[in-house]
Amino acid sequence: MMKDTIFIGIQCRVHSSRFPSKAFTPILGIPLTIRIVQRMMTLKHPYYIALLCPLRDEKIFQDLLEEYHLDIPVFGGSEENVLSRYYEASMVFGADDLIMRVTGDNPLISIPLADSIIDYHREHHCDLSHYLGNPLGTGVEIISFSALKKSHEEAQTAYEKEHVSPYIYKNPHLFKIGEPQSPYTVPYSHLSIDRKEDKVLIEELLSLDSLWDISFYPI
Repeated sequence: MMKDTIFIGIQCRVHSSRFPSKAFTPILGIPLTIRIVQRMMTLKHPYYIALLCPLRDEKIFQDLLEEYHLDIPVFGGSEENVLSRYYEASMVFGADDLIMRVTGDNPLISIPLADSIIDYHREHHCDLSHYLGNPLGTGVEIISFSALKKSHEEAQTAYEKEHVSPYIYKNPHLFKIGEPQSPYTVPYSHLSIDRKEDKVLIEELLSLDSLWDISFYPI
């Protein structure tokens, strides 16, 4: 991977207790995972994208990407230890700079916020950075490889391993955490797809051309 390239790891899975096969549910006719990939491909910074899924789901995601002619690699790793999945994928793809953590629930990630949090992270020499005040489902986390590696080596609890970054948040004496306030005001608090009913609002917003007039959600 080239120097200063952002490694975008999109964590996804087939099996979800609250919303089975959520990754493939159509959002205005396009599978959720594909919408997220296409959105992240508009990032202004140099990037390298990979889907990070449980090993048993690797083939089905490969088939999905092939169906949409997207040349995006799929990394199959631990199902429960998502922290190790990110670390091992970073090693495989040579991601030794910044890792952008993207979850497979969020088709309305703000690309302006994603681009600007990269700049913030570098300017302030952080180990982990994310915005505060933006709707759930519109942000990303930026994690330096050194912090990811330390977390992978030292995290102990199942929760720390399942959710990737809790070990960093729990140890602010070990890591520099950047949490700037979002510069945008949006009249929503939750724009993530956690349950089937969440699709309704997401599809309504995606179908409103006027929404894209604000810089928070450029299409």
